[in-house]
Amino acid sequence: MRILITGTNGEIGKEIANILSKNKKYKLGLLGNTKNKTKSNSFYQNLLKPVKLKFKPQIIIHCAGKHPNSKIGGDMKNIFSTNIRITKNLINFANKNNVKKVFFLSSIAVYGQTRKAIIHEKQKPIRQNLYEKSKFLSEKLFCKKNNKFQAICLRIPGIFALDINKD
Repeated sequence: MRILITGTNGEIGKEIANILSKNKKYKLGLLGNTKNKTKSNSFYQNLLKPVKLKFKPQIIIHCAGKHPNSKIGGDMKNIFSTNIRITKNLINFANKNNVKKVFFLSSIAVYGQTRKAIIHEKQKPIRQNLYEKSKFLSEKLFCKKNNKFQAICLRIPGIFALDINKD
């Protein structure tokens, strides 16, 4: 099975790639914002441009994106437009290349500034900032019925990293 993992320079994408690389039945394509010269299955692709890869995945695990703590995150308007453009480019690539499934690692931040101790999936967002709105809109775009793939969106909490300046 061919799996493309985006965001492999980040903590989550790197960890998913490390775990899946131990299983020989997976052929991985590792997509990051810099090319890893030590791994033959590593690709560099600016996701702000149309995705052009020779690697044709059956599954995409999408971990890439900009967030307020990114080194090159920029202002919130930039973060919003960057995340939406990345989403649209990946959707176009997935539809053109007959990808079967896309796993989108979204964020629990889609709920906005809630004060509730327990959050349920159908809860309406409260006072979302542009980063949170970009994740919420990306989920909707990935789950559109006219896409040729099945989308699974996972709303994960923020992670702890020793160096929060990493992308």
